[in-house]
Amino acid sequence: MKKKGIILILALVLGMQNFAAPAFAAVNTLSRPAEINVNGEFVQTDTHPVLSSGRLLVPIRALSSLGLTYTWDSKTNTATISDQSSNFVKVTINSKTAYKNSTAIQLDVSAQIQNNRVFVPVRFVAEALGYNVQYEALRDIVFVKSADYTMNSDVLTQTDDLQAARKAAISLPLTANFEILSFKDPKTYDSEDYVFPEGKADNYIFSDSRVQSFVEIKNGKAEVVGQILDGALGEPYVKTAGDITITRIPASRGSVCFGRIGDKTIANYGELGRVTGSMKIYSDLILKLPANM
Repeated sequence: MKKKGIILILALVLGMQNFAAPAFAAVNTLSRPAEINVNGEFVQTDTHPVLSSGRLLVPIRALSSLGLTYTWDSKTNTATISDQSSNFVKVTINSKTAYKNSTAIQLDVSAQIQNNRVFVPVRFVAEALGYNVQYEALRDIVFVKSADYTMNSDVLTQTDDLQAARKAAISLPLTANFEILSFKDPKTYDSEDYVFPEGKADNYIFSDSRVQSFVEIKNGKAEVVGQILDGALGEPYVKTAGDITITRIPASRGSVCFGRIGDKTIANYGELGRVTGSMKIYSDLILKLPANM
């Protein structure tokens, strides 16, 4: 995405955000619910991951999406998590000593029980059993990949099913070659939006509160190429990062905005109207639209 394209989409996002009041938790803090993505698919859980002492814990039931099984010993408060090759890890509630097969390993944070759910340190469990774990702080998403997982990047460039292409686009972890901007507002966290150009899935803007992140997808990887931290209402832009130049130009109608407020989703596509829906998993945010939108 060239710099001119970044400027153009900026006008689009400013013109289309009036359907929701986007809000976002700060980078490096977990003040909005984290999501789990396993091998390119978002996972539905009955409770969200939690952050403890800088480490992310996931509900143990979410591990079934990795093909893992677990048993629970209520007498010792110990969970045994196994893969299909009979490798296993053991974690005990409130103990920092865990086991990979028969080898003791010291943890930074112990397994916990919260709201009658068992939470385990996702990085230790997944990596001990051969998975790769990446936590993306920008959107609070935990990406877990098996060693043999390879994304089919063709889905991103095909135009027959734009909904599938855009779901695949937001399922890629975001990276940047600069220090990303953040806006800390832990009181509100439950709304955000994505703006895609008409008929496209290979670039978008992710907006969370007053930060717009401009994303370009190439070769199956999603890179934040620039960001703008907006001023408060009535104030000018206060900061930029990455490869971006701010220029105010008239907003174009050639885009579609997918947003959510809590578990309600809204797609706004200009004068053509809106589509609404509900959100059980994160990718439900990308609603099905009329052709070419």
